[in-house]
Amino acid sequence: MKMNFIFKWCYLVLLICFNLETYSQSLAFGKVKKTIEINGIPSFFFKVKSDGSMISYTISKANTGGSGTNYLIDTETKKITKVPGVWDPVFIYHSNLMILPMTAAVDDYRIFNVENLLTDDQPESLIKLENFSGYYQSTGELGPNAKNPESSKCYRIIAESRIGKHIFTDICLEEDSDHIEIKTPSTIFCQNFKLKLPMLSKTGKLLGAFDTQTKTSGVFRIEDNGSCHKVMDLGIKTGKLNFNKHETLVAYHLSHNREQGDVTAEDYVAVPGKNYVSDIYLRPIFSDIEAIKVTNNLNVNSMYPDFTDDGQLVFINHPHDGNQKVSFTFLSLIPNLNEAKQAKKLRGKI
Repeated sequence: MKMNFIFKWCYLVLLICFNLETYSQSLAFGKVKKTIEINGIPSFFFKVKSDGSMISYTISKANTGGSGTNYLIDTETKKITKVPGVWDPVFIYHSNLMILPMTAAVDDYRIFNVENLLTDDQPESLIKLENFSGYYQSTGELGPNAKNPESSKCYRIIAESRIGKHIFTDICLEEDSDHIEIKTPSTIFCQNFKLKLPMLSKTGKLLGAFDTQTKTSGVFRIEDNGSCHKVMDLGIKTGKLNFNKHETLVAYHLSHNREQGDVTAEDYVAVPGKNYVSDIYLRPIFSDIEAIKVTNNLNVNSMYPDFTDDGQLVFINHPHDGNQKVSFTFLSLIPNLNEAKQAKKLRGKI
């Protein structure tokens, strides 16, 4: 028991350890690497490119049902580029591709080369996904293409449909080429669960989602036959949780009502009002270590955390004070020295 207790604390120290403040936001763990302020208020969620070089987000227009203008921001130069689509511009993990829903009917998903989005006034898409529609798309890298493993990789893309079902399609891309092959046509999956706000792991094999039957969020494994198997119940209610590269951690936000105490906000696709404070949490998913609270906010809603490949945690901050700008925080975490070993343990458990 004593050794197990010591191990847990050593793990936490190795994972995250610094303490500082920015705005009226207190960080319980981690060290801010950089903060990027923007004009306007992004709606829904943002995504960070796996190498941390860019962030994508949407600023919605009033009375349009959420549709708006999509943007990419270079995290070094801070240059902002307007890109096509109505909402939720998402990078395809570990690639130079991006998937964009082109209309509010959410049945016109197209894939673009990111470089073309940055340089062309009217970029052409590489492919339109057939029979693929929905919201909240996310992506993962499945690995080499069995047909040509030396020069081709495959990726999975998922979305949540209007009627609450979930759909995925698998694509393959030749190295140094924009030729995209559809490996698996659009397929409904996870029909044995009623899930909301799904987010795919970086390997495309796990899913983080809110289970509407248990009223809790969990981690699910996607089986080859399209069914899902719950491998962990987080015991909390959250949406759009994200995985780190090695699938040893999930990150998420929880919103708490300042007046009523520890009451979680119901709506996870909107920014909570000033009566809520949202904080970021990390949860190891290979052990029984409890959730780690990353922020101790006073008047900020920090939301939708995600990981870069080098282990940085990135999240958006919505200050209560309308005179302060919305910002993105890049947080450095001390890496777990045994992360690859722990990832192997996780895969053994699930």
